[in-house]
Amino acid sequence: MDELLLEKAIKDYKEGFSLRKLSAKYGYSNSTFRKYLKKSGLLRQHNIVYSVKTNNNLLIGLFIGVWAGDGSKFMDKWAYTIKIHINKNDLEFVDFFKKLMLTLFGKTVAFIAEKETNRGTIRFYSKFIYNFIDQYLNYESNKTLTVRLKEDIDKYDKNFLKGFLIGIISS
Repeated sequence: MDELLLEKAIKDYKEGFSLRKLSAKYGYSNSTFRKYLKKSGLLRQHNIVYSVKTNNNLLIGLFIGVWAGDGSKFMDKWAYTIKIHINKNDLEFVDFFKKLMLTLFGKTVAFIAEKETNRGTIRFYSKFIYNFIDQYLNYESNKTLTVRLKEDIDKYDKNFLKGFLIGIISS
């Protein structure tokens, strides 16, 4: 594979293309792309989350607050999909959120920026995180109008509430 083609494929991969999409676009096998992406340290590998990595209530509240403000989750065929919707130009927030996810869950996330608009999406897949959100929040079909904490405010740790407030405001 020539270097110019590999650079284009890496750029597409960083923008969210799957190995299957790269294979269809460039005419090389999935295993060829897997080899080159792994060699360059870019290959996204499944990092399954089984638990929270830290009991830091501030960070947990922050994550729950960000999701309550601008998040969505749904089942996409077999995948438990979670998204955070943001302005694509807010790259500091993207970096911050990536670090938060690594610290809290050991999870890597993908950032996808739309070319035609200012919309950006942080996307990741995890059954554990999908269910973890529901431990803290209630919401109905129109999440924007109905999202709320499950318990009364006095039932939560003060650090969790601080993080939740920061998360809602940040989103």
